[in-house]
Amino acid sequence: MNYEAVKLGAEVVAFVFLTGAVYTAFSLRSLMSRLGGAKVSAFLFTGAAIFWLGYLTNVLNDVFPIEFMKVFDDVLVAIGMLIITLSAFVIKENIAVKLTPKRVGSGNPKLKVGSYMIKPLPLQELLGLLEGGRVFAVTRNPEPYRKRNIPHLWITAATVDKTENVIHPTRLPPLLHAILENSGPDTFLIIDGVDYLKLYNGFDAVMKFLLALKDNLSSRDAGIVLVLDPETMERREVAMLEKEFQWLTEGEKSP
Repeated sequence: MNYEAVKLGAEVVAFVFLTGAVYTAFSLRSLMSRLGGAKVSAFLFTGAAIFWLGYLTNVLNDVFPIEFMKVFDDVLVAIGMLIITLSAFVIKENIAVKLTPKRVGSGNPKLKVGSYMIKPLPLQELLGLLEGGRVFAVTRNPEPYRKRNIPHLWITAATVDKTENVIHPTRLPPLLHAILENSGPDTFLIIDGVDYLKLYNGFDAVMKFLLALKDNLSSRDAGIVLVLDPETMERREVAMLEKEFQWLTEGEKSP
């Protein structure tokens, strides 16, 4: 067996594995779309397709040597890699959110770390319940948090000037990632946009998101407080939430 045959065989095997990797990546396109957005996801998979085509051209060039194809395959591979790299960078930037939870008051946290729900109330009163803890928020209405300098992630479907952390309500995986990246001991996350997330994702998807969030925060010795009006939810939905989250009343403290 000569060198050319061995080289061709190796390239064919590599191409088969590359094809499998590209196929697997395409099967995850819905997840990638949620992570980076539909446009970035389409750009990424265009790059993967161009890279795959370039490698195919390289294999064919070993079977049917053509001077033009020797250069063309390298050009396709280079373009594909450039598009993939740029897309990956944009996705990384989209999910990289830096929030430093702010300690409210002084001393030890008054509220025991756990998973809670509370009906809407003025933010100052809610912060009083969380005194001693480090607080940040995911909110539909950022203004009260902005006024009190509470770190927050603004969930909105509107196109806004990104002068603060903004995320689309359908992008639950990046939202989960951003929250967990900024959580730690004695941290309390406030979420006051559950009904808004439900509107865009459906209750079942939001419930799965909240359960994943609850479990991961618990493992980090962090707590969560859902601010929601039960009148905006169906009775079945409230009952499911009540199985996982404890109603919190004003003035409640840790035992």
